Amino acid sequence: MKSADADIADYLLGVMRGDRRSRQYRVAAPDAAPYTDQELARIEARLGALDLALAEPPPAGLLGPILARIDREAADQAAAPGTDTVRHQDGVWLPLSPGVRSKLLRVDGRTGRRTMLIRMEPGAPYQSHAHAGGDEECLVIEGDLRFGDLLLQAGDFHVARHTTWHATAVSQQGCLLLVSVG
Repeated sequence: MKSADADIADYLLGVMRGDRRSRQYRVAAPDAAPYTDQELARIEARLGALDLALAEPPPAGLLGPILARIDREAADQAAAPGTDTVRHQDGVWLPLSPGVRSKLLRVDGRTGRRTMLIRMEPGAPYQSHAHAGGDEECLVIEGDLRFGDLLLQAGDFHVARHTTWHATAVSQQGCLLLVSVG
């Protein structure tokens, strides 16, 4: 779907909010006529396919949190144009290994560099690994992290250079890390 099609679909579905919705309304006004009848029929056909694709109705209360997040993101953009904000309640924690989870914060589309939070439970090990895709930068936000004889504590910053290996990581107290790789 081209960008203009995506905009009109968001508008028609009611997920476009704030100033963006007001601008789209002006564009979609009859006197502006940005879409031919044929283009509108094609867009409506695509939206109809979405309805048929739903095997079961979405859970009650699902739309409210989605619209709230859209509103938060629009407010963040209005407050600080050209920036991205990830709120603490946004994103998903995914398991990396037993007792170790990560939450992706950002992927740089140009370089592929990933920034994430990693949470380790007390005593949870994270297996040794190579750094083949670039340097790994790690800031210990809370707790402790040990690689062999190297002990890192809250506030410590560690860089593992490209092509190096880490020993198995273990946290005695549990930890929260900010890690950037790639």
